[in-house]
Amino acid sequence: MEMNEERNELIVRSNNDFAPTMMDFEHKMMGVYQAVGLPIDDILVPVQERKKVFKNFMDVLEYVPEYQLECAHFITKFMTAASVGLFDSALNHLWVETMKQLKLRIQQYDIDYFYDVAIQAERREEFSTLEDLDKVLEAELLEGARKIELLSEKGYKQLDHIRYMLGYMERNPSNQSEISGTILISWLEVCIREVITVQIPSDTIQTQLLLRTMRDGLFTESDVINALAFISGMPVKLANVLAKGVYGIYLREETSPHIIMNIKQIMPELWKRIDASTKNELATSYAIYRVNGNEEKAKLARNFISIVGGEEYLPDNIKAYELKIALNQLLSMHRGTNNFYNEPQFARQVERLVGNQKIPSQLDRDYVITIVDVFLTNGYGVCWAADEIYIKLIKLFSERHAYIAVTSFNEERISNKLGQNVSSGKYVEMLNILKANASSPSLLEFIDFVLKYKGGYNHLASETNVKRKVDALRLMYKI
Repeated sequence: MEMNEERNELIVRSNNDFAPTMMDFEHKMMGVYQAVGLPIDDILVPVQERKKVFKNFMDVLEYVPEYQLECAHFITKFMTAASVGLFDSALNHLWVETMKQLKLRIQQYDIDYFYDVAIQAERREEFSTLEDLDKVLEAELLEGARKIELLSEKGYKQLDHIRYMLGYMERNPSNQSEISGTILISWLEVCIREVITVQIPSDTIQTQLLLRTMRDGLFTESDVINALAFISGMPVKLANVLAKGVYGIYLREETSPHIIMNIKQIMPELWKRIDASTKNELATSYAIYRVNGNEEKAKLARNFISIVGGEEYLPDNIKAYELKIALNQLLSMHRGTNNFYNEPQFARQVERLVGNQKIPSQLDRDYVITIVDVFLTNGYGVCWAADEIYIKLIKLFSERHAYIAVTSFNEERISNKLGQNVSSGKYVEMLNILKANASSPSLLEFIDFVLKYKGGYNHLASETNVKRKVDALRLMYKI
């Protein structure tokens, strides 16, 4: 207790003592730079903002165990950069350490499983070793960690925002002036609490143990009983991710026979736990392998579908293959740092594939949710060159598609976006487009209900009254 009091007193005293020193250092250095003709405007964040970082420093350190403090060089670098007014440099030191720690946690997991759930199928073969983890995009790294629950939903959203802001400052260093000291120190807390010191959830540990047991040898009777009991109580979201991972393991040519046998014993039960969207995704991949001429994987994929009795989810035409890849590519570009430049060409490819033809039924939901996702923007600005394409595609939505679009707030990734002003405004724009083209009285009534909703649209999914209305519409559209 005395040591903490001494530390707090030291920080308060240092905070008061540092201000004149910071000002003196800044004036002297800027004088030198100005004398030799270097730029001095918008280089350093004001001293007042730097003091806020030190003011809240001790509160953040309380979340770091003593044994971790001894090797927390990133905190020293972070605070040093912040003290001289280089907030962009401070954030970069923090982000490098956060990504390093996240990768270490992924490596302790099952790397193949992570690649299966984090990397899109058409790029999956590029990733196999631990070293390949460095080739994973940061957006994919965060999304994959969220899917296998190494990151909480809250942590994922906060870290994704930090990732965006880091890119925002890298594009123009003067943008760091928009970041206050309070915000900067709060980001240190986020990275420490959500990644660097976080405890892995029990469900994630159990999933890891299941995968390890599945690889180590043929399941015993006790192993099967324990695995099925765990799966039967598994949340749908986690079951979806595990199913994709197990599917990826099954399709690898080097997978041992005993692993195949283990998968056959647990996969039918796991198939019951996953949602229709995931079943469609796995079944559609069969057509992808066929079109690519990958006969071995196509054969394994078909066997997998037979094991789980999922024939009803097989695609009814090969167009699903090309459209699925185009949607994946569009979503990947949309989530990238240069989406305003890259996104339109992939939007045009989707537009060409869709034309005026009927969307394969197994892709209905994936197609609509993807278009809604990209139309709602990344929350920071509209990609105008692609926006007109999305409006055209939304106008072509069938009544079934319109229902999926209107109720897309039930999708986690859409609901998350609806908490942002730009995305919320685009959602209203979409509702008005759908209203102008809809003919079903029930759907029109629901659209009017949503438009008049007074709460934040990101809260719609949790409203009991909304759930009842959605369920009634779902029965009508047989979804």
